[in-house]
Amino acid sequence: MIALWPDLVRVGHSVIAPIYTAFFCTTMWFAWETVRHKLYPLLNSWMVAISATCWFGSEIAGEIFNQGMGNIS
Repeated sequence: MIALWPDLVRVGHSVIAPIYTAFFCTTMWFAWETVRHKLYPLLNSWMVAISATCWFGSEIAGEIFNQGMGNIS
């Protein structure tokens, strides 16, 4: 987030980006806690954790694409 901040401001995401980042980081953290604390059956908790991690990665890739940062995008 710190490395991308100038670009976030440039595209007008300076307010929503920190809020949304906190939301999806918390979601991923909760998902991995299901594995650690065995809150669901083993296979289900791993599917939750892996899907949340994939969602996290797609959100990061999408934000970089939306910023139009040259070759990175």
